[in-house]
Amino acid sequence: MKGRKSSDTINTLLKDLHAIRGTEMSKLFCKKNQDICCFDDASRVESQSKKTDSSLFGVGSTQKKRPNNLVLGRIYDGHILDMFEFGIEQYKKISEFKSNATITPDMKPFIIFQGEPFEMNTVYARLKNLLIDFFKLSEVSELNIAELARVIVVTC
Repeated sequence: MKGRKSSDTINTLLKDLHAIRGTEMSKLFCKKNQDICCFDDASRVESQSKKTDSSLFGVGSTQKKRPNNLVLGRIYDGHILDMFEFGIEQYKKISEFKSNATITPDMKPFIIFQGEPFEMNTVYARLKNLLIDFFKLSEVSELNIAELARVIVVTC
């Protein structure tokens, strides 16, 4: 979802997230006079998730104090389970990466988490769990390295 105000960076980021998730993800647009502030009032996000029967959400917005802001979160039983706020500083669009292969949204990504905090800190462990839920399309027991086309690397 886009907030009342969003920059070109946030708009492109949300389009790229939609392309990564593929047809499993729906785009939601809210009225311009209503802003979505997840941490202040979660009722808008919770009501939208009930309407669309979704358990994950992403909200992008731009404000004076928080430029290029992205909130990712999970919903369980109609209420927000957890959410994380990210400040986007240097974003590079998917179209800027040079690739010979055509990547379709149905290709399963290989997700790598680098850094000790993902194993030692409970907040980072929850973030890792959220990102796995967000980018995992299905469970895969085996992976053919020769056909590997999509890799998501998260470093801390």
